[in-house]
Amino acid sequence: MTVQPRDSWIYSAEWALSDDDQLPDGDRRVEVLDRVLSKEHGGRSVRTATGWTGSVSVEADALVHNLEQAAFLGKKLVEDANRQVSLPPAALVSQQVVHADVFHAQLETISLSELLGTAEVCGVLGITRQRLHQLRQSGQFPEPDRELTATPLWMRSTLKDFTVGWRRIPGPLKGKCTTVG
Repeated sequence: MTVQPRDSWIYSAEWALSDDDQLPDGDRRVEVLDRVLSKEHGGRSVRTATGWTGSVSVEADALVHNLEQAAFLGKKLVEDANRQVSLPPAALVSQQVVHADVFHAQLETISLSELLGTAEVCGVLGITRQRLHQLRQSGQFPEPDRELTATPLWMRSTLKDFTVGWRRIPGPLKGKCTTVG
């Protein structure tokens, strides 16, 4: 008897706060949300310039048989975790659910030489990690193309598009950055 693999989906969504209700610097609730989603649902959460994202893995079971049911359950799991860590009410601005096989196939199509982590981005732009964080928090820097457990990743082409209209304001480089050739 052959065991059939179970279907699974990746649900992800983004929430945005109003301009008057932004999370203050140093607020760690999204990091706590990330730990909750990772531990309980194989997911993650990342702070964005206007709010946060959240994602979970949804496995097929007695209640979940298709994409629509996975989307419903995924949204509920992330929203429950949002409330658990006391994040403020926010607008759901986007959501998607993708079959896990499709999600992982998309990840595999990206050449590793095209992906840049935080250290590589700092090296290419000639800025510190702190400055990169400031640019991301202000909404001036593009959102990561991919997110690993604790690592934002940008495609080299995304960085190239950003640098076309961006002019670095010279200042001292205090942090160590790796230069990418």
